[in-house]
Amino acid sequence: HRLVAAISFVKILFERLLRSPDVLLREAASEAYEAALAPFHTILIRGAVRAGMLTLPSREHFLSAIGETEESAAPRCEDVIASCSAVIVVVERLLQDIEFPVSDVWFWPSR
Repeated sequence: HRLVAAISFVKILFERLLRSPDVLLREAASEAYEAALAPFHTILIRGAVRAGMLTLPSREHFLSAIGETEESAAPRCEDVIASCSAVIVVVERLLQDIEFPVSDVWFWPSR
């Protein structure tokens, strides 16, 4: 489930960035985190990740840093989304008949 969760995070992030050109990188990353990874993290980790989201650069700065523009990044985002979707389908198909134990997520460390 970790592999699928991580790939889902990337997929959701890119979908949100592609769908809404005015969304902040921090907003898109936060949405993707809440949907894909937060359910597997303890409340302490969630808090740390949420705080870390505040340090993300602006969307414009991020695109500039990777040498892209909105126009040049769009087709690449579509390719990444399609690839993520394909990987998720294959991994889920490979694991469909395997019964995994339920994850133990502690909301507060025990003493």
